[in-house]
Amino acid sequence: MSLVFFVFLLISQAHAISERIFSFTSDITVQEDGSMIVTETIQVFAIGDSIKRGIFRDFPTLYRDRGFHKSVSFQVQKVLKDNKPEPYFLETLANGKRLYIGEENVFLKPGVYTYSITYATDRQLGFFETHDELYWNVTGNDWAFPIEKAEAFVHLPSAVPFEKITTTAYTGSTGDRGTDYTFEKAADNTLHFTAIRMLHNGEGLTIVVGWPKGFIAEPSQQLRWQYFLTDNRGLLIAGVGFLILVIYYIIAWVCVGRDPRRNIIVPQYTPPQQFSPAALRFVAHMRYDNKIFAATLIDLCVKGILRIEEKQHTYTVHRIRDDIAKLYEEEQKFLDKLFPSGHRSLKLKNTNHLIISEAQKTLKKILRDRLQSEFFRLNIPWFLLGVFISLSTSVIGFMLTSQGNLTAFGSGIIIAFIFINALLIKQSLRLIRLARFQKAKRRHYIFAVFASGCLNLVLTGVGIILIVAFYQEASLWLGFVVFASVGIHAIFYRVLRQRTFAGRKLVDEIEGFRLFLSMTEKDRLNFHNPPERTPELFEKYLPYAIALDVEHAWAEQFTDVLVKASQEEATYTPMWYAGANFQAINPALFASSLGNSFSSSIASASHAPSSSSGFGGSGGSGGGGGGGGGGW
Repeated sequence: MSLVFFVFLLISQAHAISERIFSFTSDITVQEDGSMIVTETIQVFAIGDSIKRGIFRDFPTLYRDRGFHKSVSFQVQKVLKDNKPEPYFLETLANGKRLYIGEENVFLKPGVYTYSITYATDRQLGFFETHDELYWNVTGNDWAFPIEKAEAFVHLPSAVPFEKITTTAYTGSTGDRGTDYTFEKAADNTLHFTAIRMLHNGEGLTIVVGWPKGFIAEPSQQLRWQYFLTDNRGLLIAGVGFLILVIYYIIAWVCVGRDPRRNIIVPQYTPPQQFSPAALRFVAHMRYDNKIFAATLIDLCVKGILRIEEKQHTYTVHRIRDDIAKLYEEEQKFLDKLFPSGHRSLKLKNTNHLIISEAQKTLKKILRDRLQSEFFRLNIPWFLLGVFISLSTSVIGFMLTSQGNLTAFGSGIIIAFIFINALLIKQSLRLIRLARFQKAKRRHYIFAVFASGCLNLVLTGVGIILIVAFYQEASLWLGFVVFASVGIHAIFYRVLRQRTFAGRKLVDEIEGFRLFLSMTEKDRLNFHNPPERTPELFEKYLPYAIALDVEHAWAEQFTDVLVKASQEEATYTPMWYAGANFQAINPALFASSLGNSFSSSIASASHAPSSSSGFGGSGGSGGGGGGGGGGW
């Protein structure tokens, strides 16, 4: 029994000597012009633990209303300690000001100290259709100490009808609707609120006082707009920057992005002369991709230079001839890189990624050097100017929207995250497509889907966290402006590409040849003297069909021809292909496999093994006013 009493005594003594706020009294005077004069009298017990030099008090001056910013003024008029002037200084926080009372080199002796802070503030009142209101967090909910006694006195102008004043209050943590308070009215339009229990760390007293309209000057609509534009000048600059960006890109498109007028498309039974399948796709899409590699390989096979062997979903390319004099320039140099030092075979696996990626780079460079300037322009300088406009206005907007230093950096992280996540999702889809087209074992396919889904779920979660952080630091609407700007850049990066007159003429010829490659049996009857369908014709133009994304339609035209050839020759397969994928009864499936899984294999093989994975009320305690404080 004595041990229990001793423990209780120790706890009581520890409680008694801990730092705390003995009393917190707020005297609030509401002026007829809508401003307020507030005097806070805070009596603290200090032992040199947290309260070493004095106390600090946080005052929120930046609020959010439906995603927009609202700022209020905070002007310190007088600071006292034990009824004598005390030194102080202000520090800017992300959402307000922090008032430090005391001197850095002067330490307090343990004892009781009474601090008094008098300040002026405005735009704290709410003006509604039926009444005006003061919704005020008296103590703030972020104090590091308990508050043994909290009270507030509110003085309204004498003209306010005393009997029409309405009140309520809340106690507890942020969002709580506790009613541990008493209230009384004095004859001189003074209202007195008192918390009837100790407020623990993180708890506060919030009051609400309402009165009829017409007794406090309400801001005019013009003044409201002036406040809104001033408070949200960062968003305004970013929004104007977005409009300038859109207008700039439209002007840029009119000046340098519009293609020459399209001519009437006439079916072409042969591809444009002096252009390889790779060249046609490069000009048609105005960029390089893995299907260009695939179409080049197939074209070299059809010409008898290479032979493809497919075993257990792995492709091996064999070089069977060295006569390359009649090949296009890009095909000649491509072969030199693909089979260096006299090599005759190459597996399309990522163990050979150095050779394959080097061949990719060579093919891309030759196509770009040979074709880009003559047939289309990327207009990158125009695009970069748009990026500069967007970045400059966004950064200015961030700096003006947030009082902290994290916004520009945080928004940069979010924008980078969007691009990285998009790339990883694309990589995941590539992995799934690769597994599906290569007829991978079911467990491999399921693993690819599961791993990709989990990774993207995690990344999405991280993205949500970053967006929430962005919203807390800056503005939701500013975030929308940023994301919209990213979308505009993505659109105009492609739209600003312009075909030259030579490019327009060549693309019209390509479209005419594409019509021939993709025509149906019904279309054939309407075409004038189309060439006879033979297995040789199928193979000859298959690389072009792959390059122009119509390999399936091209192969479907030859189903009956290849079936007949297979019956006459026992079995028909292309001389340049060995594997289980080819079926004369369904050449469209074979062509699609070459166009899709073959391209996916090339994409996978061109990366190092380590990088190829694709895996009544809304009121409550804490509303209005607010802040908190502690010792320093």
